[in-house]
Amino acid sequence: MDSPELPSGTPAESCLVETAKSEPIKLQVGERHFVTLPSTLTAESPYFACLLSSRWQNNQADRSYFVDADGDLFVYILRYLRSGTLPIFYRTPGGHDYGKYQALIGEAEYFGIERLKNWLKKREYENAVKVEHWVREHEDLESILYKTYNSNVELEYHPTWTVRKIYKCPRGIVLHRGNPSACGRQCRNAMDEDGPEYDEEDLLKTITITRTLVFDHTKASEFGNEPLL
Repeated sequence: MDSPELPSGTPAESCLVETAKSEPIKLQVGERHFVTLPSTLTAESPYFACLLSSRWQNNQADRSYFVDADGDLFVYILRYLRSGTLPIFYRTPGGHDYGKYQALIGEAEYFGIERLKNWLKKREYENAVKVEHWVREHEDLESILYKTYNSNVELEYHPTWTVRKIYKCPRGIVLHRGNPSACGRQCRNAMDEDGPEYDEEDLLKTITITRTLVFDHTKASEFGNEPLL
């Protein structure tokens, strides 16, 4: 989508000065209708500064203004102009909606909204969403099954059977089982020449993969507003 040209010899700055309307206005964008304040539209958009300028009569018979753009995408344009918060289109599962970002770049260029365009073209939204991964091994399955996690956490469980070797006391002392340091000289004297013996037990181990979604909302509000050093 190409940006509309300003009237010949008319810089965007002059349109900003000429914009004098203060009452709510109606917009028809494509087939959708919106009501907002002129100041909301003109703060960052030279397109709207000229469209609403008192130097030209651009409104229709019903006093609304027609904008030949995508009405569904304009929802996000107007939301940004009202709040100053840059859009993040991220869902689980699926991740970022890159198609929507790309479509919105064209709208930002059309309306001349530089901050929004830079956010999208530089893919700064990727810095606003982080996914932390943790891989752990557990021998006690119950300790991880009966826990409460935040809604931004996803877990995968991967159980597997393995064999655990347990030290066997040469003298058969139960209290020494699994603890070779508990055996003294008499136990060592009773040990075969082949060395210590071990019992084998089946052991269920579980690998958990934890994914934590972290949103840094300050990225969407502070981008482009950083103070100069």
